[in-house]
Amino acid sequence: MSALLLACLLAAQPAPTTALERASAEVGEQLVRRLADATASTLAVAVSSPDSQELSRAAQTTIVSVATARGFKAVLPLRCPVEAAEDAARAAGSDSLLRLTVRIEGADVTVAGDLVPTWVNFWAGKDPVRKAGGGPIAARVAADAQVLTLAHLPLPRPNDTPPRIEIATRFSLRSFARIPERVVALAIADLDGDKQVAIVALTASQVLVLKPSGQVVSRHDLSPLARAPKPPREPAGGLAIESAEGGRSRLLAFSSSRAKGEVLELQGGELKVVQSLEQPAVCSGEAGVLRGSLQPGRNQFAADVRLGTRAASLPFGPVTIAANPRAGAPAFVAVSPDGAVSFLDAELKPSDPQFGPLGAAIALGDLDGDGTVELVTSLFARADDRLRLTRLDGKTVLFESEVLPVNLVAAAAGDLLGDGRDVAVVAGWAADGSSTLYVLGAQR
Repeated sequence: MSALLLACLLAAQPAPTTALERASAEVGEQLVRRLADATASTLAVAVSSPDSQELSRAAQTTIVSVATARGFKAVLPLRCPVEAAEDAARAAGSDSLLRLTVRIEGADVTVAGDLVPTWVNFWAGKDPVRKAGGGPIAARVAADAQVLTLAHLPLPRPNDTPPRIEIATRFSLRSFARIPERVVALAIADLDGDKQVAIVALTASQVLVLKPSGQVVSRHDLSPLARAPKPPREPAGGLAIESAEGGRSRLLAFSSSRAKGEVLELQGGELKVVQSLEQPAVCSGEAGVLRGSLQPGRNQFAADVRLGTRAASLPFGPVTIAANPRAGAPAFVAVSPDGAVSFLDAELKPSDPQFGPLGAAIALGDLDGDGTVELVTSLFARADDRLRLTRLDGKTVLFESEVLPVNLVAAAAGDLLGDGRDVAVVAGWAADGSSTLYVLGAQR
Protein backbone atom coordinates (compact mmCIF):
# COMPACT_ATOMS: atom_id res chain seq x y z
CA MET A 1 0.00 0.00 0.00
CA SER A 2 1.47 3.36 -1.00
CA ALA A 3 2.06 6.10 1.55
CA LEU A 4 -0.35 8.37 -0.37
CA LEU A 5 -3.13 5.78 -0.32
CA LEU A 6 -2.57 5.12 3.40
CA ALA A 7 -2.74 8.83 4.14
CA CYS A 8 -5.99 9.09 2.19
CA LEU A 9 -7.49 6.16 4.12
CA LEU A 10 -6.51 7.69 7.46
CA ALA A 11 -7.92 11.06 6.46
CA ALA A 12 -11.21 9.39 5.54
CA GLN A 13 -11.64 7.81 8.96
CA PRO A 14 -14.30 9.53 11.09
CA ALA A 15 -13.04 11.37 14.15
CA PRO A 16 -13.16 9.19 17.30
CA THR A 17 -16.17 10.01 19.48
CA THR A 18 -16.31 7.33 22.19
CA ALA A 19 -13.78 6.68 24.92
CA LEU A 20 -12.74 3.35 23.39
CA GLU A 21 -12.30 4.97 19.98
CA ARG A 22 -10.15 7.75 21.43
CA ALA A 23 -7.98 5.31 23.37
CA SER A 24 -7.68 3.02 20.32
CA ALA A 25 -6.67 5.97 18.13
CA GLU A 26 -3.81 6.74 20.53
CA VAL A 27 -2.77 3.08 20.44
CA GLY A 28 -2.84 3.15 16.62
CA GLU A 29 -0.56 6.17 16.48
CA GLN A 30 1.93 4.50 18.82
CA LEU A 31 1.87 1.33 16.71
CA VAL A 32 2.80 3.22 13.55
CA ARG A 33 5.66 4.94 15.38
CA ARG A 34 6.93 1.59 16.69
CA LEU A 35 6.73 -0.24 13.37
CA ALA A 36 8.49 1.52 10.51
CA ASP A 37 6.74 -0.55 7.80
CA ALA A 38 3.30 -1.47 9.10
CA THR A 39 2.06 -2.38 5.63
CA ALA A 40 4.40 -5.38 5.53
CA SER A 41 3.53 -6.60 9.04
CA THR A 42 0.98 -9.05 10.34
CA LEU A 43 -0.30 -8.00 13.77
CA ALA A 44 -2.00 -10.19 16.39
CA VAL A 45 -4.07 -8.42 19.06
CA ALA A 46 -4.91 -9.79 22.54
CA VAL A 47 -6.93 -7.70 24.99
CA SER A 48 -8.08 -8.51 28.52
CA SER A 49 -9.92 -6.58 31.21
CA PRO A 50 -10.29 -7.23 34.96
CA ASP A 51 -13.62 -5.33 34.83
CA SER A 52 -15.67 -7.44 32.41
CA GLN A 53 -15.46 -9.69 29.35
CA GLU A 54 -17.74 -7.32 27.45
CA LEU A 55 -15.30 -4.46 27.94
CA SER A 56 -12.32 -6.55 26.78
CA ARG A 57 -14.17 -7.79 23.68
CA ALA A 58 -15.36 -4.30 22.72
CA ALA A 59 -11.88 -2.86 23.23
CA GLN A 60 -10.34 -5.59 21.08
CA THR A 61 -12.86 -5.01 18.29
CA THR A 62 -12.16 -1.27 18.29
CA ILE A 63 -8.37 -1.66 18.42
CA VAL A 64 -8.42 -4.24 15.60
CA SER A 65 -10.48 -1.82 13.48
CA VAL A 66 -8.08 1.04 14.12
CA ALA A 67 -5.02 -1.13 13.41
CA THR A 68 -6.57 -2.36 10.16
CA ALA A 69 -7.13 1.25 9.09
CA ARG A 70 -3.46 1.94 9.78
CA GLY A 71 -2.54 -0.28 6.85
CA PHE A 72 -1.25 -3.49 8.41
CA LYS A 73 -0.94 -6.43 6.05
CA ALA A 74 -3.29 -8.36 8.33
CA VAL A 75 -4.68 -7.91 11.85
CA LEU A 76 -5.62 -11.06 13.78
CA PRO A 77 -7.74 -10.87 16.95
CA LEU A 78 -6.70 -13.56 19.44
CA ARG A 79 -9.24 -15.22 21.73
CA CYS A 80 -6.97 -16.33 24.55
CA PRO A 81 -5.62 -14.93 27.82
CA VAL A 82 -2.95 -12.25 27.47
CA GLU A 83 -0.47 -14.55 29.24
CA ALA A 84 -0.83 -17.16 26.46
CA ALA A 85 -1.00 -14.68 23.58
CA GLU A 86 2.65 -14.85 22.49
CA ASP A 87 2.53 -18.56 21.73
CA ALA A 88 -0.82 -18.13 19.97
CA ALA A 89 0.49 -15.24 17.87
CA ARG A 90 3.61 -17.17 16.88
CA ALA A 91 1.48 -20.20 15.96
CA ALA A 92 -0.71 -17.96 13.78
CA GLY A 93 2.36 -16.68 11.92
CA SER A 94 2.07 -13.08 13.10
CA ASP A 95 5.10 -10.80 12.91
CA SER A 96 4.11 -8.83 16.01
CA LEU A 97 1.81 -9.15 19.00
CA LEU A 98 -0.09 -6.31 20.67
CA ARG A 99 -1.16 -7.39 24.16
CA LEU A 100 -3.17 -4.95 26.22
CA THR A 101 -5.20 -4.70 29.42
CA VAL A 102 -8.11 -2.26 29.59
CA ARG A 103 -9.25 -0.99 33.01
CA ILE A 104 -11.60 1.54 34.55
CA GLU A 105 -9.53 3.63 36.94
CA GLY A 106 -11.62 6.27 38.69
CA ALA A 107 -13.01 8.60 36.00
CA ASP A 108 -10.66 7.26 33.29
CA VAL A 109 -10.29 4.23 31.09
CA THR A 110 -6.72 3.02 30.61
CA VAL A 111 -5.31 0.77 27.92
CA ALA A 112 -1.81 -0.46 28.72
CA GLY A 113 0.51 -3.22 27.56
CA ASP A 114 3.23 -3.77 25.00
CA LEU A 115 4.08 -4.53 21.40
CA VAL A 116 6.10 -7.74 21.10
CA PRO A 117 7.97 -8.99 18.01
CA THR A 118 7.13 -12.68 17.82
CA TRP A 119 10.14 -13.74 15.77
CA VAL A 120 12.97 -15.00 18.01
CA ASN A 121 16.41 -16.06 16.80
CA PHE A 122 17.32 -19.10 18.92
CA TRP A 123 20.63 -19.55 17.06
CA ALA A 124 22.16 -16.21 18.03
CA GLY A 125 24.28 -17.54 20.87
CA LYS A 126 23.61 -18.62 24.43
CA ASP A 127 20.42 -16.59 24.81
CA PRO A 128 17.65 -16.21 22.22
CA VAL A 129 17.49 -12.79 20.55
CA ARG A 130 14.18 -11.13 19.82
CA LYS A 131 13.71 -8.97 16.75
CA ALA A 132 13.76 -5.21 17.47
CA GLY A 133 10.63 -3.06 17.37
CA GLY A 134 8.77 -3.78 20.59
CA GLY A 135 7.99 -1.51 23.50
CA PRO A 136 5.30 -0.23 25.87
CA ILE A 137 1.93 0.93 24.56
CA ALA A 138 -0.41 2.96 26.79
CA ALA A 139 -3.35 5.35 26.55
CA ARG A 140 -5.60 7.05 29.12
CA VAL A 141 -8.82 8.90 28.30
CA ALA A 142 -11.90 10.00 30.21
CA ALA A 143 -14.47 7.22 30.60
CA ASP A 144 -17.90 7.64 29.03
CA ALA A 145 -21.33 6.02 29.44
CA GLN A 146 -20.51 3.30 26.89
CA VAL A 147 -17.39 2.17 28.75
CA LEU A 148 -19.12 2.24 32.14
CA THR A 149 -21.99 0.15 30.77
CA LEU A 150 -19.59 -2.41 29.27
CA ALA A 151 -17.84 -2.64 32.65
CA HIS A 152 -21.18 -3.09 34.47
CA LEU A 153 -20.63 0.11 36.45
CA PRO A 154 -23.42 2.55 37.38
CA LEU A 155 -23.78 5.70 35.30
CA PRO A 156 -23.53 9.04 37.10
CA ARG A 157 -26.85 10.86 37.25
CA PRO A 158 -26.69 14.50 36.10
CA ASN A 159 -28.63 15.80 39.09
CA ASP A 160 -26.46 13.95 41.60
CA THR A 161 -24.17 16.10 43.69
CA PRO A 162 -21.43 14.56 45.77
CA PRO A 163 -22.29 14.53 49.47
CA ARG A 164 -20.67 17.26 51.48
CA ILE A 165 -18.03 15.87 53.78
CA GLU A 166 -17.69 17.64 57.09
CA ILE A 167 -14.06 18.28 57.92
CA ALA A 168 -13.32 16.45 61.15
CA THR A 169 -11.46 18.16 63.98
CA ARG A 170 -11.74 15.44 66.64
CA PHE A 171 -10.56 11.85 66.40
CA SER A 172 -10.80 8.70 68.49
CA LEU A 173 -8.89 5.44 68.79
CA ARG A 174 -10.48 2.17 69.86
CA SER A 175 -9.52 -1.50 69.84
CA PHE A 176 -11.88 -3.79 67.94
CA ALA A 177 -10.24 -7.19 67.57
CA ARG A 178 -7.63 -9.50 69.09
CA ILE A 179 -5.72 -12.07 67.04
CA PRO A 180 -3.68 -14.77 68.83
CA GLU A 181 -0.70 -14.26 66.49
CA ARG A 182 1.57 -11.42 65.47
CA VAL A 183 0.04 -9.43 62.61
CA VAL A 184 2.76 -8.20 60.22
CA ALA A 185 0.75 -6.38 57.52
CA LEU A 186 -2.73 -4.94 56.99
CA ALA A 187 -4.88 -3.92 54.02
CA ILE A 188 -8.37 -2.50 53.41
CA ALA A 189 -10.31 -3.57 50.31
CA ASP A 190 -13.60 -4.65 48.73
CA LEU A 191 -12.61 -8.24 48.00
CA ASP A 192 -15.67 -9.70 46.28
CA GLY A 193 -17.16 -6.67 44.51
CA ASP A 194 -20.16 -6.35 46.83
CA LYS A 195 -19.25 -2.76 47.85
CA GLN A 196 -18.59 -3.98 51.40
CA VAL A 197 -15.06 -3.12 52.47
CA ALA A 198 -13.13 -5.59 54.64
CA ILE A 199 -9.91 -5.61 56.64
CA VAL A 200 -7.18 -8.10 55.71
CA ALA A 201 -4.51 -9.14 58.22
CA LEU A 202 -1.35 -11.13 57.43
CA THR A 203 0.45 -13.17 60.09
CA ALA A 204 3.43 -15.49 59.75
CA SER A 205 1.14 -18.48 59.11
CA GLN A 206 -2.21 -17.23 57.78
CA VAL A 207 -4.29 -14.55 56.07
CA LEU A 208 -7.47 -13.36 57.78
CA VAL A 209 -10.40 -11.34 56.45
CA LEU A 210 -12.35 -9.35 59.07
CA LYS A 211 -15.47 -7.25 59.07
CA PRO A 212 -15.15 -3.69 60.41
CA SER A 213 -16.71 -5.07 63.62
CA GLY A 214 -13.68 -7.34 64.08
CA GLN A 215 -15.43 -10.61 63.21
CA VAL A 216 -13.21 -12.99 61.22
CA VAL A 217 -15.18 -14.11 58.16
CA SER A 218 -12.46 -16.03 56.31
CA ARG A 219 -8.96 -17.31 56.88
CA HIS A 220 -6.33 -19.02 54.75
CA ASP A 221 -3.54 -21.23 56.08
CA LEU A 222 -0.04 -20.50 54.73
CA SER A 223 1.70 -23.32 56.62
CA PRO A 224 1.55 -25.80 53.68
CA LEU A 225 3.99 -23.52 51.81
CA ALA A 226 7.69 -24.42 52.01
CA ARG A 227 9.56 -22.64 54.77
CA ALA A 228 11.96 -19.83 53.89
CA PRO A 229 15.64 -20.87 53.90
CA LYS A 230 16.49 -17.97 56.26
CA PRO A 231 13.37 -16.74 58.07
CA PRO A 232 13.86 -13.67 60.27
CA ARG A 233 13.70 -13.89 64.05
CA GLU A 234 10.68 -11.55 64.07
CA PRO A 235 7.97 -12.18 61.43
CA ALA A 236 7.50 -9.81 58.52
CA GLY A 237 5.75 -9.80 55.18
CA GLY A 238 4.00 -7.92 52.41
CA LEU A 239 0.29 -7.58 51.71
CA ALA A 240 -1.14 -5.84 48.64
CA ILE A 241 -4.37 -5.58 46.66
CA GLU A 242 -4.79 -5.73 42.88
CA SER A 243 -7.91 -5.54 40.71
CA ALA A 244 -9.52 -8.68 39.33
CA GLU A 245 -12.48 -9.37 37.04
CA GLY A 246 -16.02 -8.46 38.04
CA GLY A 247 -15.03 -5.69 40.45
CA ARG A 248 -13.25 -8.17 42.69
CA SER A 249 -9.86 -7.71 44.28
CA ARG A 250 -6.99 -10.14 44.69
CA LEU A 251 -4.76 -10.43 47.73
CA LEU A 252 -1.02 -10.70 47.22
CA ALA A 253 0.22 -12.20 50.47
CA PHE A 254 3.85 -13.02 51.26
CA SER A 255 5.08 -14.11 54.70
CA SER A 256 8.81 -13.89 55.45
CA SER A 257 8.64 -17.32 57.08
CA ARG A 258 7.71 -18.92 53.73
CA ALA A 259 9.76 -19.39 50.57
CA LYS A 260 6.89 -18.17 48.37
CA GLY A 261 3.68 -16.20 48.69
CA GLU A 262 0.22 -16.66 47.21
CA VAL A 263 -2.30 -14.70 45.18
CA LEU A 264 -5.75 -15.19 46.75
CA GLU A 265 -9.36 -14.43 45.80
CA LEU A 266 -12.39 -14.45 48.06
CA GLN A 267 -14.87 -16.85 46.45
CA GLY A 268 -18.05 -17.93 48.22
CA GLY A 269 -16.69 -16.67 51.51
CA GLU A 270 -13.44 -18.64 51.21
CA LEU A 271 -9.96 -17.49 50.19
CA LYS A 272 -8.88 -19.50 47.16
CA VAL A 273 -5.34 -19.72 45.75
CA VAL A 274 -5.09 -18.26 42.24
CA GLN A 275 -1.35 -18.65 41.79
CA SER A 276 1.93 -18.62 43.69
CA LEU A 277 3.90 -15.45 44.32
CA GLU A 278 7.67 -15.57 43.81
CA GLN A 279 8.45 -12.11 45.23
CA PRO A 280 6.44 -10.01 47.66
CA ALA A 281 4.16 -7.15 46.74
CA VAL A 282 5.13 -4.65 49.43
CA CYS A 283 1.91 -2.61 49.48
CA SER A 284 -0.68 -1.08 47.15
CA GLY A 285 -2.66 2.13 46.75
CA GLU A 286 -4.14 4.41 44.12
CA ALA A 287 -0.76 4.56 42.31
CA GLY A 288 -0.66 0.75 41.94
CA VAL A 289 1.09 -2.27 43.44
CA LEU A 290 4.61 -1.62 44.75
CA ARG A 291 6.82 -4.70 44.46
CA GLY A 292 10.13 -5.54 46.08
CA SER A 293 11.93 -8.31 47.94
CA LEU A 294 12.56 -9.33 51.53
CA GLN A 295 16.09 -9.40 52.89
CA PRO A 296 16.94 -13.02 53.87
CA GLY A 297 17.01 -13.50 57.61
CA ARG A 298 15.88 -9.94 58.37
CA ASN A 299 12.45 -8.44 58.96
CA GLN A 300 12.90 -5.71 56.38
CA PHE A 301 12.66 -5.21 52.62
CA ALA A 302 15.45 -4.56 50.14
CA ALA A 303 16.01 -0.96 49.04
CA ASP A 304 15.05 -1.64 45.39
CA VAL A 305 11.33 -1.33 44.59
CA ARG A 306 9.25 -1.43 41.39
CA LEU A 307 5.94 0.12 40.33
CA GLY A 308 4.92 -1.29 36.97
CA THR A 309 7.82 -0.53 34.63
CA ARG A 310 9.32 2.09 36.95
CA ALA A 311 12.05 1.26 39.45
CA ALA A 312 13.71 3.12 42.29
CA SER A 313 16.22 2.52 45.04
CA LEU A 314 15.43 3.84 48.50
CA PRO A 315 18.27 5.25 50.64
CA PHE A 316 17.71 2.31 53.03
CA GLY A 317 16.14 -1.11 53.32
CA PRO A 318 12.73 -0.28 54.85
CA VAL A 319 11.00 -2.14 57.65
CA THR A 320 7.68 -0.95 56.23
CA ILE A 321 6.23 0.92 53.24
CA ALA A 322 2.70 2.34 53.20
CA ALA A 323 0.68 3.41 50.16
CA ASN A 324 -1.67 6.35 49.68
CA PRO A 325 -5.22 5.02 49.04
CA ARG A 326 -6.02 8.25 47.16
CA ALA A 327 -4.57 9.98 44.10
CA GLY A 328 -1.86 12.56 44.64
CA ALA A 329 1.48 12.88 46.32
CA PRO A 330 2.97 11.30 48.22
CA ALA A 331 2.07 7.92 46.77
CA PHE A 332 4.22 5.94 49.22
CA VAL A 333 6.08 6.45 52.49
CA ALA A 334 8.89 4.20 53.73
CA VAL A 335 10.49 3.88 57.16
CA SER A 336 13.97 2.52 57.90
CA PRO A 337 15.01 0.43 60.95
CA ASP A 338 16.43 3.58 62.58
CA GLY A 339 13.24 5.59 61.95
CA ALA A 340 14.35 7.54 58.86
CA VAL A 341 11.52 8.43 56.45
CA SER A 342 11.37 8.62 52.64
CA PHE A 343 8.37 9.74 50.57
CA LEU A 344 7.86 8.68 46.92
CA ASP A 345 5.45 10.06 44.33
CA ALA A 346 3.67 7.98 41.67
CA GLU A 347 6.77 8.21 39.47
CA LEU A 348 8.87 6.85 42.38
CA LYS A 349 10.65 10.18 42.71
CA PRO A 350 11.71 10.84 46.32
CA SER A 351 11.11 13.92 48.44
CA ASP A 352 12.80 15.04 51.65
CA PRO A 353 10.32 14.93 54.53
CA GLN A 354 10.50 17.14 57.59
CA PHE A 355 9.93 14.32 60.06
CA GLY A 356 11.97 12.97 62.91
CA PRO A 357 12.39 9.25 63.61
CA LEU A 358 9.11 7.34 63.17
CA GLY A 359 7.90 3.88 64.12
CA ALA A 360 7.04 0.92 61.90
CA ALA A 361 3.24 1.40 62.04
CA ILE A 362 2.64 4.05 59.37
CA ALA A 363 -0.19 4.89 56.97
CA LEU A 364 -1.35 7.64 54.59
CA GLY A 365 -5.02 8.65 54.47
CA ASP A 366 -7.46 11.54 54.44
CA LEU A 367 -8.86 11.05 57.93
CA ASP A 368 -10.31 14.54 58.38
CA GLY A 369 -12.03 14.71 54.96
CA ASP A 370 -10.36 17.92 53.77
CA GLY A 371 -9.16 16.39 50.49
CA THR A 372 -5.49 16.00 51.46
CA VAL A 373 -3.84 13.04 53.12
CA GLU A 374 -2.42 12.97 56.62
CA LEU A 375 0.21 10.72 58.16
CA VAL A 376 -0.62 8.11 60.79
CA THR A 377 2.45 6.91 62.65
CA SER A 378 3.66 5.19 65.78
CA LEU A 379 6.63 6.38 67.83
CA PHE A 380 10.16 5.22 67.12
CA ALA A 381 10.74 3.94 70.67
CA ARG A 382 9.02 0.62 71.36
CA ALA A 383 8.49 1.44 75.02
CA ASP A 384 5.51 3.69 75.78
CA ASP A 385 4.31 3.44 72.17
CA ARG A 386 1.43 5.62 71.05
CA LEU A 387 -0.32 6.55 67.81
CA ARG A 388 -0.11 10.00 66.26
CA LEU A 389 -1.97 11.71 63.39
CA THR A 390 -0.16 14.63 61.76
CA ARG A 391 -0.35 16.77 58.66
CA LEU A 392 2.39 16.35 56.08
CA ASP A 393 4.00 19.60 57.17
CA GLY A 394 5.48 17.57 60.01
CA LYS A 395 4.37 20.14 62.57
CA THR A 396 0.58 20.01 62.97
CA VAL A 397 -0.49 17.16 65.26
CA LEU A 398 -4.20 16.39 64.88
CA PHE A 399 -4.34 13.51 67.37
CA GLU A 400 -2.10 11.64 69.80
CA SER A 401 -3.22 8.63 71.78
CA GLU A 402 -2.44 7.64 75.32
CA VAL A 403 0.39 5.16 75.84
CA LEU A 404 -0.72 1.77 74.47
CA PRO A 405 0.13 -1.62 76.05
CA VAL A 406 1.46 -2.97 72.72
CA ASN A 407 4.24 -2.43 70.20
CA LEU A 408 2.60 -0.90 67.10
CA VAL A 409 4.00 -2.59 63.97
CA ALA A 410 1.59 -2.33 61.01
CA ALA A 411 -1.08 0.02 59.66
CA ALA A 412 -3.27 0.68 56.63
CA ALA A 413 -5.79 3.39 55.75
CA GLY A 414 -8.86 3.52 53.53
CA ASP A 415 -12.53 4.46 53.31
CA LEU A 416 -13.70 1.57 55.46
CA LEU A 417 -17.18 2.97 56.21
CA GLY A 418 -17.98 4.45 52.77
CA ASP A 419 -18.50 8.00 54.04
CA GLY A 420 -15.71 9.66 52.05
CA ARG A 421 -13.28 9.84 54.97
CA ASP A 422 -10.51 7.34 55.59
CA VAL A 423 -9.83 5.49 58.80
CA ALA A 424 -6.58 3.87 59.86
CA VAL A 425 -6.42 0.27 61.06
CA VAL A 426 -3.37 -0.43 63.21
CA ALA A 427 -1.90 -3.64 64.64
CA GLY A 428 0.09 -3.86 67.86
CA TRP A 429 2.00 -6.81 69.31
CA ALA A 430 1.41 -7.75 72.93
CA ALA A 431 3.92 -9.47 75.20
CA ASP A 432 2.02 -12.79 75.01
CA GLY A 433 2.51 -13.01 71.21
CA SER A 434 -1.00 -11.89 70.29
CA SER A 435 -2.03 -8.79 68.34
CA THR A 436 -4.58 -6.12 69.09
CA LEU A 437 -6.22 -4.28 66.20
CA TYR A 438 -7.17 -0.62 66.60
CA VAL A 439 -9.12 1.77 64.40
CA LEU A 440 -8.39 5.50 64.31
CA GLY A 441 -10.97 7.78 62.72
CA ALA A 442 -13.05 10.91 63.03
CA GLN A 443 -15.44 11.10 65.94
CA ARG A 444 -19.01 10.61 64.75
